[in-house]
Amino acid sequence: MLDTATENTVQGSIAEAVKLCPVSVLFEVVDNCYAGQYRENAVRTEIAINTVYLTPVEQLSTLVHETQHANCELNKCRCCGTTARALQLSEYHAFKAQVKYAVNHASIPGLVDCTLSRIRLGTGKNEHLLHRRACKQIIKLRAFKKLEKLKDFT
Repeated sequence: MLDTATENTVQGSIAEAVKLCPVSVLFEVVDNCYAGQYRENAVRTEIAINTVYLTPVEQLSTLVHETQHANCELNKCRCCGTTARALQLSEYHAFKAQVKYAVNHASIPGLVDCTLSRIRLGTGKNEHLLHRRACKQIIKLRAFKKLEKLKDFT
């Protein structure tokens, strides 16, 4: 459980991230396995963040991840496609955005740890193949190495 000051810092960061998001954001209480989801259909485009299993820091990190999916889609990035390569690139972009956000906002308590553990867990055998491959690429980045160094200082 976070103390009040930390909770306020994280909630303020979530509010700021929601303002910067190009699509609407829903915080849902859904009892299923997803942490966050970028949903696009004929009626509307939105990001849904599952609040059942996630701490506020995990919600922030997930929001950054899903926002990058939305940015890629809206900017017609080359990762927007249905091939395995395009989907893997989409995950790579989203995880890379998470790492960059954590490096730039390392003062948010728990964000560095949350991001590092998510990327490391992403390389596990139980993860979806696209996530696993993307996370293995992310671990090789200079920004990830910087994040690991920041962990030592926090």
